[in-house]
Amino acid sequence: MNRVLIVVMMTVAAFAQEPYHFERDVLGESLASYQQNNSECPTAKLKTDAIRKIQFCQDRPSTLTFGRAKVLEKRVGFLHGHLYLVTMTFSHADFNAVSLALSEKFGQPSKARSSGQAALITIAEVMGSKEMTQEQRKNVPLNAQTKEWANGISTISLSEYDATDPTFNTSTVSFTLDELLKEVRDNATKSVNQSRDKAKSGM
Repeated sequence: MNRVLIVVMMTVAAFAQEPYHFERDVLGESLASYQQNNSECPTAKLKTDAIRKIQFCQDRPSTLTFGRAKVLEKRVGFLHGHLYLVTMTFSHADFNAVSLALSEKFGQPSKARSSGQAALITIAEVMGSKEMTQEQRKNVPLNAQTKEWANGISTISLSEYDATDPTFNTSTVSFTLDELLKEVRDNATKSVNQSRDKAKSGM
């Protein structure tokens, strides 16, 4: 998608609704603006995901909190030089406190769903690229909650368990800019399809 068109769309949408933000992190802000407020993400620490065509930065902050929960890890993503993703990981013990904090600030979630143990096992095996042992499966929770808040141009997603954590000891909350997240997902799908086509043509 044309970069100018994206900026125009983001500007028009802003008149109708402001994107969600966390402290000084505002979805849609420029990389330069984000770096001015976040010294832990200098240009030298930025990494590139060629498949999704994004830049991202990960950090383990020592003093950052969310809803009184200590943030264990923070990850931010940029597309076309604009912030489209802020994800924070925290202890599962703080899940209810973070959920309450979000509801107090943004109201009740627009969506809520529950995933069973079988789904959690599948996700853990996909993320870990290997089958779980019977002993590991005994530690998988019986169900997991996912809650979403949406305002038309951005979304907050609260996941009871971090899909990348096979111990199921952490939870995550993500702030995403809808339009840019869609483009990131489209980029990933396009890259996978192109790789598959290339592999077929080489047979």
